[in-house]
Amino acid sequence: MTVEATTRQRRRAPEERRRQIIEATIACLAQSGPEKWSLRQVSRDIGIAPSLITYMFATWNDLLVAAYSDLGERFGAQFSEISRREGLTARARLDLCIDAYFADEWLSADVAGAYIAFWTLGRSERRLRDVMDQFAEMKQRDLIPLLREYAAECRVDCDVEALADTFYFLLSGLWYEVAVNPDAVMRPGPRGQARRFLDFAFVERGASHSPHRNPLD
Repeated sequence: MTVEATTRQRRRAPEERRRQIIEATIACLAQSGPEKWSLRQVSRDIGIAPSLITYMFATWNDLLVAAYSDLGERFGAQFSEISRREGLTARARLDLCIDAYFADEWLSADVAGAYIAFWTLGRSERRLRDVMDQFAEMKQRDLIPLLREYAAECRVDCDVEALADTFYFLLSGLWYEVAVNPDAVMRPGPRGQARRFLDFAFVERGASHSPHRNPLD
């Protein structure tokens, strides 16, 4: 190995270690829950000294924020890619967003368990709560252009920002129900309920305002 390659490897090592700690934290939160999660448990899981974790993350809150941000950025990047995909109608992209929201990747025990733990910890950890709120606001904002485009497709004049808020909280609530108690979600399931909202809020409203609609229909 050349000196240059060795140098690059050394530079990557802290980033790789940071990634390892974050992934171990997410897994530990999912498996142990917020009550039993600790820096010592994370260090035991990956076989490193607790001091190495505190060297990279000054406080346990720093580590929590980094772990949540990692999941949030992965989640946001996926949906941003879908919402900007070319060659599809706005409704087709919204349907893909709904499918991705309830994909196995985001409902797996590791991810769902970690998210639920973050929500619990966020009630007492203000900084974590602030970061969670920022990601939520970002995801709501990302829906607005797509829903505005869909409203234009349906020829509907409506308060798109209010509908984006409602749609986001509907998706979040359905996701939580599926993650915690999937049997409680009524038919037609979370995807069907999300699509039903879009149909009611845009398609049916557009039809009811169509100048060619027979009022007796």
